[in-house]
Amino acid sequence: MTHLSIDLDYFFLHGLYDWDSGEEADRYYQKRHEELDNLLSLFGDREVRVYAEHHHIVGWLNMKDYDRVINIDFHSDIDHEHGGFRRSPLSEGNWANWFHNRGKSAFEWRYPVRDRRFIHAGFCSGDTFQKSLMGWGEVLRTHGTRNLPWNDILSISIVHSPDWCDNEELESALKRHPWLKENCLTRNKKWFVEYESPEEMYIQSGGN
Repeated sequence: MTHLSIDLDYFFLHGLYDWDSGEEADRYYQKRHEELDNLLSLFGDREVRVYAEHHHIVGWLNMKDYDRVINIDFHSDIDHEHGGFRRSPLSEGNWANWFHNRGKSAFEWRYPVRDRRFIHAGFCSGDTFQKSLMGWGEVLRTHGTRNLPWNDILSISIVHSPDWCDNEELESALKRHPWLKENCLTRNKKWFVEYESPEEMYIQSGGN
């Protein structure tokens, strides 16, 4: 049983790529729009929830004992436990450490660009990606959105991540798929990362 989580910064990250021209950037983003369009077309009747920031999914994620979580994201969103991850506040960069069944589950990070510089820039665990320190039963990383295990995917979360996305491209995506904006559960709520636990965050969010 798999949960698929999709961060729109995988497609529309701002400020990192050094484009040689505006045309090069346009071609890149056009391909990303097409990739997102194709991905959304494969959802079928699975349950989908949309959130503003990635750590907002934790309350819903922890309602089931998934044996795999796939994160399509420019950033890995998984950190070394540092002797106890609860010493660090829950945030968009470590939400994967807050999954309650992680010790028995696999976490798979899907990153957008093969270039090692960009893969390294996506690490949320400092200078290393030591899988044995992540606290999960298994940690994988794979390029791209192909060959997803659709037969095993039960539910899907999508997050806007406006602080990480190119504003123009994010707005374009939301216009192409207005339900991504209309159904965002947290777009009008004030959020903080200093919750003591995912359970507290879930309660504070009104159960969303």
